[in-house]
Amino acid sequence: MPTRSRQDLIFRTLKLLGAAGVGQTPSDEDRAAVEDQIDTTLDMLIAKQICDFPSRNEFHSALIQPLAVRLATVVGPDLAVGTLVGYGTASFPEIAALAEQEMRFINAEDQTNEPVRFQDF
Repeated sequence: MPTRSRQDLIFRTLKLLGAAGVGQTPSDEDRAAVEDQIDTTLDMLIAKQICDFPSRNEFHSALIQPLAVRLATVVGPDLAVGTLVGYGTASFPEIAALAEQEMRFINAEDQTNEPVRFQDF
Protein backbone atom coordinates (compact mmCIF):
# COMPACT_ATOMS: atom_id res chain seq x y z
CA MET A 1 0.00 0.00 0.00
CA PRO A 2 1.54 3.30 -1.06
CA THR A 3 1.77 5.91 1.68
CA ARG A 4 2.40 9.62 2.06
CA SER A 5 4.24 11.31 4.90
CA ARG A 6 3.07 13.75 7.56
CA GLN A 7 5.08 16.43 5.76
CA ASP A 8 3.19 15.65 2.55
CA LEU A 9 -0.06 16.13 4.49
CA ILE A 10 1.12 19.47 5.87
CA PHE A 11 2.17 20.75 2.45
CA ARG A 12 -1.05 19.56 0.78
CA THR A 13 -3.10 21.28 3.48
CA LEU A 14 -1.18 24.54 3.13
CA LYS A 15 -1.64 24.40 -0.64
CA LEU A 16 -5.42 24.15 -0.17
CA LEU A 17 -5.26 27.14 2.18
CA GLY A 18 -3.35 29.16 -0.41
CA ALA A 19 -0.32 29.38 1.90
CA ALA A 20 1.96 27.29 -0.32
CA GLY A 21 2.30 27.10 -4.06
CA VAL A 22 4.60 25.47 -6.55
CA GLY A 23 8.17 26.41 -5.67
CA GLN A 24 7.13 28.28 -2.53
CA THR A 25 8.23 27.44 0.97
CA PRO A 26 5.45 27.91 3.51
CA SER A 27 6.19 30.01 6.56
CA ASP A 28 7.14 28.33 9.81
CA GLU A 29 4.03 29.81 11.44
CA ASP A 30 1.73 28.30 8.80
CA ARG A 31 3.43 24.91 9.04
CA ALA A 32 3.15 25.01 12.84
CA ALA A 33 -0.56 25.88 12.66
CA VAL A 34 -1.21 22.76 10.57
CA GLU A 35 1.12 20.57 12.62
CA ASP A 36 -0.67 21.61 15.82
CA GLN A 37 -4.03 20.38 14.50
CA ILE A 38 -3.08 17.05 12.88
CA ASP A 39 -3.38 14.76 15.90
CA THR A 40 -6.54 16.45 17.16
CA THR A 41 -8.14 16.11 13.73
CA LEU A 42 -7.12 12.45 13.46
CA ASP A 43 -8.57 11.79 16.93
CA MET A 44 -11.83 13.47 15.91
CA LEU A 45 -12.08 11.39 12.70
CA ILE A 46 -11.44 8.19 14.66
CA ALA A 47 -14.04 9.15 17.30
CA LYS A 48 -16.59 9.82 14.55
CA GLN A 49 -15.73 6.37 13.13
CA ILE A 50 -14.86 7.88 9.77
CA CYS A 51 -11.46 6.28 9.43
CA ASP A 52 -8.70 4.66 11.45
CA PHE A 53 -5.11 5.86 11.27
CA PRO A 54 -2.65 3.16 12.37
CA SER A 55 0.21 5.64 11.97
CA ARG A 56 0.35 9.34 12.74
CA ASN A 57 3.31 9.82 10.40
CA GLU A 58 2.30 7.92 7.26
CA PHE A 59 -1.08 7.88 5.55
CA HIS A 60 -2.61 5.75 2.83
CA SER A 61 -2.10 7.62 -0.44
CA ALA A 62 -5.80 7.52 -1.28
CA LEU A 63 -6.63 9.32 1.97
CA ILE A 64 -4.10 12.14 1.71
CA GLN A 65 -6.27 14.56 -0.31
CA PRO A 66 -9.53 14.25 1.66
CA LEU A 67 -7.54 14.25 4.89
CA ALA A 68 -5.75 17.44 3.84
CA VAL A 69 -9.10 18.99 2.91
CA ARG A 70 -10.58 18.10 6.30
CA LEU A 71 -7.51 19.39 8.09
CA ALA A 72 -7.65 22.62 6.07
CA THR A 73 -11.23 23.21 7.27
CA VAL A 74 -9.94 23.04 10.84
CA VAL A 75 -6.89 25.25 10.30
CA GLY A 76 -8.46 27.74 7.87
CA PRO A 77 -10.22 29.87 10.48
CA ASP A 78 -7.01 30.06 12.55
CA LEU A 79 -5.16 31.44 9.52
CA ALA A 80 -8.05 33.79 8.62
CA VAL A 81 -8.68 31.96 5.34
CA GLY A 82 -12.23 32.33 4.00
CA THR A 83 -12.37 29.29 1.73
CA LEU A 84 -10.16 26.62 0.23
CA VAL A 85 -8.42 26.81 -3.12
CA GLY A 86 -10.61 25.10 -5.69
CA TYR A 87 -13.79 25.07 -3.59
CA GLY A 88 -15.32 28.37 -4.66
CA THR A 89 -17.66 29.81 -2.05
CA ALA A 90 -18.44 26.53 -0.29
CA SER A 91 -18.39 26.87 3.50
CA PHE A 92 -15.96 25.00 5.71
CA PRO A 93 -18.74 22.78 7.15
CA GLU A 94 -19.87 21.82 3.63
CA ILE A 95 -16.31 21.05 2.56
CA ALA A 96 -15.64 19.11 5.78
CA ALA A 97 -18.72 16.94 5.21
CA LEU A 98 -17.61 16.11 1.67
CA ALA A 99 -14.10 15.21 2.84
CA GLU A 100 -15.45 12.97 5.60
CA GLN A 101 -17.80 11.25 3.15
CA GLU A 102 -14.90 10.57 0.79
CA MET A 103 -12.75 9.17 3.62
CA ARG A 104 -15.60 6.86 4.70
CA PHE A 105 -15.91 5.58 1.16
CA ILE A 106 -12.15 5.01 0.78
CA ASN A 107 -12.00 3.31 4.18
CA ALA A 108 -14.92 1.00 3.35
CA GLU A 109 -13.38 0.10 0.01
CA ASP A 110 -10.00 -0.58 1.63
CA GLN A 111 -11.50 -2.91 4.25
CA THR A 112 -12.95 -5.26 1.64
CA ASN A 113 -10.27 -4.82 -1.01
CA GLU A 114 -13.15 -4.49 -3.45
CA PRO A 115 -14.98 -1.45 -4.74
CA VAL A 116 -18.07 -0.58 -2.78
CA ARG A 117 -21.15 -1.23 -4.88
CA PHE A 118 -24.50 0.43 -4.33
CA GLN A 119 -27.78 -1.16 -5.32
CA ASP A 120 -31.17 0.43 -5.71
CA PHE A 121 -34.02 -1.52 -4.17
